[in-house]
Amino acid sequence: MNSKYRTLYFLLGTLGVGLLLVFGMYIFSFSPNPQAVAKKELASAGHGHLESKIHNMSLKNFNPGVYNTLLIEINSGYDQKLFNADIQKMLKDRLDKNYQDLAYQKLNNLLAAASLDYGQINTIMQHLETTFGSNNKLAATKSKLKAIVYYSDTLPKKVNAFISAGFGGFQDDQYATLKKELTSVPSEIKQRQSVNASISQSTQKLNKHYANYQQWYSEVM
Repeated sequence: MNSKYRTLYFLLGTLGVGLLLVFGMYIFSFSPNPQAVAKKELASAGHGHLESKIHNMSLKNFNPGVYNTLLIEINSGYDQKLFNADIQKMLKDRLDKNYQDLAYQKLNNLLAAASLDYGQINTIMQHLETTFGSNNKLAATKSKLKAIVYYSDTLPKKVNAFISAGFGGFQDDQYATLKKELTSVPSEIKQRQSVNASISQSTQKLNKHYANYQQWYSEVM
């Protein structure tokens, strides 16, 4: 084989290798990056996992700590670039809404109970205020709690103190004030078990004391 043909074969071989390299690079450019695919799958799994956790929040497992934990997980997932800012916002908005809905349902249940769990009530209200700030709904709940405490605890103590003063310390105007308060409890508040029981008991005590006072007064006078 002369040098002319050798040169031709060499050029053809070089051209073939070049074409193969170009074709390989072309195919590779359209092939998915394994790391990118893995990261995308991880992001999807993390996103879905967090959505499930938020969706599964319920009164049964309600706890302010659950909110804090999920918020940390959401922010951590974003910091690790498992999902973008839009998904982070979507998750946080859902978490905020679900948590607040459950928190106020829980508060209503606690305020309707025969015995108030002040520790749990205050913990939930403080967490709501610290996390979301003051708002009309929270202010209304605080006002309701204040009214419940007054009619279920403070007013009964006033009645007991009035009765403890005895017949000699009986004052008609004070009796009339207590009687009026006991009979003018807001219906929404009186429906609460804790309030209704206290008001009924205090009313019976005050009526009995007044009847005994009248009998005593008629005898001494």
